[in-house]
Formats: sequence, C-alpha cells, structure tokens
Amino acid sequence: MIRYINYGGADGITGACHMISTEYGNILLDCGLFQGKDMKIHSNLDLYFDPHEIDAVVLSHAHIDHCGRVPILYEMGYKGKVYGTKATKLLSEVVLEESSRIFEEFSGETYKLFNSENVQMFLDNYVEINYMEKTEIIDNVFVELFDAGHLLGSASILVIVDDKTVFYSGDIGKLNTPILKDPQKGVGADYAIIESTYGSLAEHESNDFFDKFQDIVLNTLKRGGKCLIPSATVGKMQEILYLINDIFEQNDLSYKVYIDSPMSTKIIDIYEKCKDLYDEDALQKLSEGDDPLDFTNLCYLTTKEESIEAQESQDPYVVLSGGGMCEGGRIVYHLRKHVSDPKTSIILVGNQVQGTLGWRLFKGNKEVKIFRDKFEVKAEIYNFPSLSGHGDRNTIVDYVHSMNKSPKKIFLVHGDRKSQMDMREHLINKNVEYTKFLKRYELR
Repeated sequence: MIRYINYGGADGITGACHMISTEYGNILLDCGLFQGKDMKIHSNLDLYFDPHEIDAVVLSHAHIDHCGRVPILYEMGYKGKVYGTKATKLLSEVVLEESSRIFEEFSGETYKLFNSENVQMFLDNYVEINYMEKTEIIDNVFVELFDAGHLLGSASILVIVDDKTVFYSGDIGKLNTPILKDPQKGVGADYAIIESTYGSLAEHESNDFFDKFQDIVLNTLKRGGKCLIPSATVGKMQEILYLINDIFEQNDLSYKVYIDSPMSTKIIDIYEKCKDLYDEDALQKLSEGDDPLDFTNLCYLTTKEESIEAQESQDPYVVLSGGGMCEGGRIVYHLRKHVSDPKTSIILVGNQVQGTLGWRLFKGNKEVKIFRDKFEVKAEIYNFPSLSGHGDRNTIVDYVHSMNKSPKKIFLVHGDRKSQMDMREHLINKNVEYTKFLKRYELR
C-alpha cells in the first residue's frame, strides 16, 4: 500500500512537502519553508510529522520554499540522506547559509528556524544524482529525475515502488527561458502531483516581449535615467542578466550594469560550474567565446559601501538587485533614492504578491511608503509577468497531456484554489484532487 500525505503546498504556493509512505519506508519530496500569507496558516517550527520516521528526502530544486525546512529536519533528529542534482546542492548551500545568517543575525531566539550546523548536516548527507539515472534511495524504492526547466538543476521526480509509480512535477518552468532547457516532457505515472501556480493564467506574454524590454532599457539610459530591476537572486537574476548582455552587445553600450547582491557572485560561480546544464542557445554562445553572464562594464557590488556609491552616482546605469517584490534586499535602497525621479524606470519581473511594495508600484500607486518615509512615484513603472520562472496554464496542461501514461489521479498543488479549479477545467483527465493539507490519500 502506498499513501500520499501532504505536509505543505496543498492550497498555497509555498511550503512544498509531500510524503510518499510505503511498506519499505517514508520518503519526502521537498521540505520547504512556508512564506508570506502561508505562514499565517502553517508553522515552520511544527513539521506535522515525526522526522525520525522519514527514511529519505528528495529535492526538486533549490528555492527556499522547496528546500528550506530540510535543516530543521536535521535539527529535530532526522538521520537520513537528501537526494537531488549537483546544481541543487550547490545552490541550496548558498540559499540556506544566507538564510541561517539572517536568522542568527536578526531573529535571535524568537524565530531561529535553523543554524549553520544544521545546514552543514544537510550538505554532509547530500547525495548527488543525475537526470534520468534510476537510483535506489531505500530498499525497493527508486527515484528518477527529469529536467523541470524552472531553475538550474531543477527536477521533476518519478518515484518507483514495486510496480507502482508516483510522479511529482516540482515547479515546471516557462518555455524558452534564457539559459535553461525546456521542461522534459513525456514521463507518465500511475499517480501525478502537479503544480498549478499559474493555473488561472492561460499564457504568459509571448517571447517577443524582448523588443519592448530592450526599448525600455535603451530609452531610459539615453535620457540619463536608471533602470532598477528587482529580481530573485537565484535563477531570475541570471536569466535577466542574459537578456541585458544581448541588449548591451547588440547596441554596443558602455553604461554600467550593476549586480547589487552579496550572494550574486556565489551564484554566478555555480552557473560556471554547471554549464553542461545550459540550453542550446547558451552553449552556442559559449562555443563562440561569448559568456552570456559576463560582459564589459558588468560590476558586482558586494559591500554596503559599494552599493551606496552606486546609488549616489549621477550617471545612467542598470541595476539588478535582490528583492523581486521590493519587500527586502538592497533594491529597496535604490527605490528610495530614485522612485521620485521621472527619468528612472522600474522594471518589475514575475508575479507581484498583493500587499507588497512591488504590487503597489504595479497597481499604479502615486505614493508609496519605503521604510518610514513616503515618496511620490514619478518613475516609469513596467511589469513583465512573462519573466516568471513558472509555466503558464497552457504549458502545464500540455505537459500533463504529453505523459506517456495517463495517471489514475492527478493531485493539484502549489496554487490557490481558483488556480487549481481553472487548471482542472482544461485537463482531459478529470480525476483531479484539490489536495488537502494533512489528508492521507491511498494510491491503490
């Protein structure tokens, strides 16, 4: 008998955690942090299961909402292994070490989720496996990973137990994402756990958005303004940098491009180590001697002093800085300095969650509060939801319909209920479960 029990991401986007319980042992597929509004419903300090009963963990990718509770597992007594790709290990190390630093520096004992020792236990017990490499993780239980196209090293996971299979999509990437290969399709299973983040969005903007993006950058710089681009440091920043590289090389520009993030150099180093995962276009650039993540006038700002100096500069420039929804990170300081400058362009990328500063800018608020001060918004605001790392509904539906074996049941996760309902309406297979937190499902 196989059971599926959800411990996170059932009807919210964050906190991914899916237990596959078998007669041979219990496997967790992801164990991520709850964030945002999900934290008001679920606690990161209560795992809702006994870590001693877990026999193996398999990670889909390195975003904190998919890997962030693994160190907590070790803090609470887990002794087993974590399985995933090489890139996921390298990226997770940076993400988790930065998180532990923040917890130790700012949280004190009130909400310290894990520390550097817990992160080291995670790293010491990590087992790297390659895509399409069938691996036995506990006796009689095997997994196979497939490129999900969401982040460098991201994977969909096939669990094989005797003659039954369970497929977990992880996060499915957007098609034609810079650097990354498209999601690998065609993997079928008896049961499938499928993400539905953009279940209500039929399709992202077409990839012709590049021309508009380029025009914004060029026009802003030529009028002496600054392009402020808030972006997630892991994954999204590198994809945008790829596009900026194309713009600067095609137009022979000499303006400065700043990457303002202490983590960014570590992430770039990891991309350098994992070039074998790049898509065909990126590999072609490399073969021609053009590194898509490095070009003239690209500058990395690692210290606060360097960041402040760039903010005070009178010259036009482009800055990519951590804090995709403008709620934290160094981008907030750039916004405070330049949001009232009509020559400035603020280019938002991906989804802006309601209530965040990024959302207020996107909605056209004429005045915003940054820290304790109010600022008039005179900068030009642009939004490119197509730069999201998640596939739209058409992408996910096509992905499911491409499976070489139609699942007996599909469990929709990682989306709000409306997204899941909209997704279900477009699936041929109507045996769909709106997954519930802590509910046990028997997979016969």
